[in-house]
Amino acid sequence: MNDRQKSPQQLDQITTAIISAWHEGHGGSADQAYIFQGDEGIVVMIPKALYQAELNLLHNYSSGSKLLDRYLRSLLETVAIEVSLDIEECLNKKIAEAIPLVDMSAGWAIIFYRFDNSPENNGQ
Repeated sequence: MNDRQKSPQQLDQITTAIISAWHEGHGGSADQAYIFQGDEGIVVMIPKALYQAELNLLHNYSSGSKLLDRYLRSLLETVAIEVSLDIEECLNKKIAEAIPLVDMSAGWAIIFYRFDNSPENNGQ
């Protein structure tokens, strides 16, 4: 296994940390997270991150959607920051940026983690 590839157990640690942090801050029925890893960063996707009531609010009351979107992004940003250290330890990569995104139509929470690929942070 090269330095870029991590074992399923290591990635499971990250998904467990993400789900735990999301449940602590928001709750809901999210029971899984998926990680896609590349050279520049990782993407964490949390399906079923929103409550059905939140999705109903979005579909029925457009005036409430901006407020709910801001709230969920703020919450997801907190989760992203909280889990950043776990990701850095697990993947042995420094996180340069975490970008939270909430797909209001699908009810998914998504975090884009961009690695800091500068030579001083990669031991080069």
